[in-house]
Amino acid sequence: MEIAADLIRVLAEKDRIAFKKHSILRMNQRGILADEVKEVLLSGEIIESKEKKAMKCVLCSGGMERSAISVPYEMDQEYILVVRGVPAWVCRQCGDSFLDISVVRALEKIVATARQNGVTMGFIEYRNAA
Repeated sequence: MEIAADLIRVLAEKDRIAFKKHSILRMNQRGILADEVKEVLLSGEIIESKEKKAMKCVLCSGGMERSAISVPYEMDQEYILVVRGVPAWVCRQCGDSFLDISVVRALEKIVATARQNGVTMGFIEYRNAA
């Protein structure tokens, strides 16, 4: 069963997008925002698809559950920031994690605010800053 481009667009319009923790770190390093990814999903074309039945871990096919994780940010060795208590989907088997687009947007704002406030190193609680 191939995923239809229309379904991807409907899910993107409803913000039903999840990001892997690693992806968020790379997006931050490259200056890519979550809404830019959403725009590509809304206007791009499918070049490859795989069958998906339920939310399973892409590494081990284990079941996913809601949990909280810490997300570290490091930019150009200028600052190190760790956001703790970030809501995520975490694999019960291997521990790999994914974040919803709304959470990624909140993280982008948290990191931007910390930089604007001159924070060069520290820990931030997600629930207090989001």
